[in-house]
Amino acid sequence: MSRVLFRLVVVFLVLAAATQGVLRAELTPDQAKQARALQARALIEQFSAKEFAVRQAAVEKLIALGPDVVPLVRKTLTETKDAEVKLRCEMTLRGIAQKFGADAIAEKPAARTDTKTPINLEASKITIDVKDAPLDEVMQKFAEQSGNQPIDVPENLRDKTVTLSVRNTPYWQAMDKVCELAGVMYMPVWAQRKLQLLEAGETPRVGCYAGPVVMKVEEGTNSRSFRKMKVPGGGRPVAIAARDDLTYQLSCFWEDRLPNARVELRVTKAITPDGRNLIVPEQPGLLVPLVDPMHFGKDKETSHRLGMVRIREVPEGLKMLAEISGVLRLKLGIGEKVVKVEDVLVGGAREPVTEDGVTITVKKAERQDNRVTVDIEARCEGGQGLASFAPESAQCAFFLVDPNGVRHPCWMKGGSFGPRAAAGPGRAAREEAQLNLMFQNLPVIDGAWALLFTYPERTESREYPFTIKDVPVP
Repeated sequence: MSRVLFRLVVVFLVLAAATQGVLRAELTPDQAKQARALQARALIEQFSAKEFAVRQAAVEKLIALGPDVVPLVRKTLTETKDAEVKLRCEMTLRGIAQKFGADAIAEKPAARTDTKTPINLEASKITIDVKDAPLDEVMQKFAEQSGNQPIDVPENLRDKTVTLSVRNTPYWQAMDKVCELAGVMYMPVWAQRKLQLLEAGETPRVGCYAGPVVMKVEEGTNSRSFRKMKVPGGGRPVAIAARDDLTYQLSCFWEDRLPNARVELRVTKAITPDGRNLIVPEQPGLLVPLVDPMHFGKDKETSHRLGMVRIREVPEGLKMLAEISGVLRLKLGIGEKVVKVEDVLVGGAREPVTEDGVTITVKKAERQDNRVTVDIEARCEGGQGLASFAPESAQCAFFLVDPNGVRHPCWMKGGSFGPRAAAGPGRAAREEAQLNLMFQNLPVIDGAWALLFTYPERTESREYPFTIKDVPVP
């Protein structure tokens, strides 16, 4: 290489380095943060690489990026089903904690709900105009416009497309239009606490809409029972009379953007075509809590429930009910209060922890493989009477928080309750409780685990009358 050519190359390299430095200097803090986020995503994708060296290098580079990557790594850890990716996420979080301190991966308090901001208690509205759009894309558009979670589209339905044009249409009505066009239906996946699209059955479901709520009749059964009848003259009741009973299963769905704490149902009418009401008038104000097959402590209330309607002494030959009607009440839990017991798995009894009059005392905590049991005393001062301590309540939730800040919901809770305090006309609220909490399927992560009890800052109830027309009799 000639001396002149060598000098030209040196000058070029110097200019290139200077230019790169200028470009770095011109990055704003937001741009630099965005660049680190892109780099972090690229490194996380390498967690599933075939080469061990690539996976290990990705962990080391993420640790070097520091605490800024923690939210993305934690989100990946929660969502992925790949065991290797989970392992690498856990290694990254532990490495960041060792290098930058435990506070770097500590759980950040969730943004508090503004309890003074009015909640839209009516139906969300959907406006969409698409042609041959994939189902999962349409579900995503519904979610973006409503604030609800997108309904899951399984792999076998990903090829289905929809041509749809609706304007300012209530959420559930627009959703049912999609289902009609695509030949699908939404149903709960109880184990995963979400809704999913399935192939529609041969018999369409009848239902109705009430604000942010939709009611569906899933199935009905007709059974015959027998009873003894009195004999005139005061003799022994020996005569036998047959009675036809009718039972319907109702599915209740509401928009999951609503911070629901509890749902209750009252069915007041089952009207025959000739105007007869087959429902015996109930005690005024009586509302029956609906059944949730997976009703345990959790981080978010489900947006669906099952209800049963039983009709006794059905007229012979009845083929159709003109209507089934009643009221659905949503009790909304707004905002979140937290009582947290740190390092709960250290062994024996712990000192009581009190926040806003609620006291949690851990008596015992034991771990066996991926299962943890915790015995606690819970107490509420000042007559607040948190009925949410009860196993059947959805106004609260218990969690174990792992060292990476991930919440793991309580799988089952039970126990006994102490003195009660009145919570309103005809109702009682539990003030004290001895609870047994069980947590299942926990990851094996070394470090300090915390017990979390959450409950609403306030509650607000809203009733939605409903009427389902032309219900077939099975």
